[in-house]
Amino acid sequence: MSSEISHLDPAVVQCALSSPPFVVVDGVINIRDIGGYLIQANTSLMIKPGIVFRSGEPSSITNLGKEQLRALGIKTIFDLRSDFEMKNFDIQGTEIEGVRTVRVPILVRGFDPDNVATK
Repeated sequence: MSSEISHLDPAVVQCALSSPPFVVVDGVINIRDIGGYLIQANTSLMIKPGIVFRSGEPSSITNLGKEQLRALGIKTIFDLRSDFEMKNFDIQGTEIEGVRTVRVPILVRGFDPDNVATK
């Protein structure tokens, strides 16, 4: 870890992760609106804000966090984690009433998270 990163003021980090494009969802880190990004290079087509969000691993979501997700209008979660990533987290109690979760494990060609983690 670089000395620059290890000396970050936690209040500054919290402020940054609570300011747009980031949104606060209790128990989920690094959740942000990806609206405003170009859909395709060399076009003016952009993702509409408030429609697609991305986040870190959600197994620690709280009841308040679940309410916050519903308030954002989130109706479907696409979980891109591999089976290997999934076995490292307790997903019991992470179901959210009114929100469907679809597992779509992403495997990047040439990258096997199982091999990386065991070496």
